Order: sequence, then C-alpha cells, then structure tokens
Amino acid sequence: MHHARTHAPVTSMTAHERKVFHMFGRWPTYTGNVTGIVIKGDPDMPQTRIWNRLLLQLFIWNKATVVTAMTATPVRIRIGFKPLQGRTQISPKVFDTAVSGPHFAVLRGHEEFTLFAINHFGTEVPLQLNRQTRKWKLRNIPLL
Repeated sequence: MHHARTHAPVTSMTAHERKVFHMFGRWPTYTGNVTGIVIKGDPDMPQTRIWNRLLLQLFIWNKATVVTAMTATPVRIRIGFKPLQGRTQISPKVFDTAVSGPHFAVLRGHEEFTLFAINHFGTEVPLQLNRQTRKWKLRNIPLL
C-alpha cells in the first residue's frame, strides 16, 4: 500500500518511495495544495499514453520550457507536476539552486500541466516562465 506524504521535507523519502523510484522511475504522489504555473501542451506532439511515454521523452519531445525558481536566497526544492487528469506527483530528487542556479527546464509533451516547486519546509516556491527553447539548446540548465 502506498502512503501519500503531505508536505514532506525535501530531503526525506520513505523506503518504499525510494524502492519504487529506483525500480520504475515513478514519482511519489503529492497531496498538498499547490498553485504552480501552467505549462501549455504542444499540439504538434502525439498524445501521451502509458505505453509510449518513455519513447516520447527520449526521442520525440524536443521542446523545453525554461523555468526560474523565484527565491532571494539559494534553496533546496523538489519539483512536481499536476496533470489535468491524474495524480499530482513530486520528484524524489532534490534540486539545489545553490549548486545549479535557479533555472531548470522541463520537456513539453502534448498535454498541459501545472508545474510547482516545494522547499524543505513544505511550502511552495514561486516559479516564473523564462523561455521556450529546444532541448538541445539547453546549456548549463538542468533538464528535469
């Protein structure tokens, strides 16, 4: 049985969440309330299905959205996404703005989704859309 964690500290993951992530790359469910920013889908991309997600991520999705975490000081955050339909998920990996800067990028598929960031206190970090680009043009910007 999977237990959703609400407002979990950024650095903690249950043993079950670590096992599931390492086996399947699956992000844990997030049940907190988030505002986030909406990332528009790309109508030129095929619809995402459970059987084609990996293929799309590796070979088809080539448009990326660069996002900035709006913090006055460096912070450790976890990035999450909320699709129009389905469960809200949060990455088990910690993104440290002190190491890589406040910018990161996400790939754009066919479907629209809400992107959000949670700090180690469990509160939402505001995000700002920076620009649209191609994934091969990302230099020194981590792609999540």
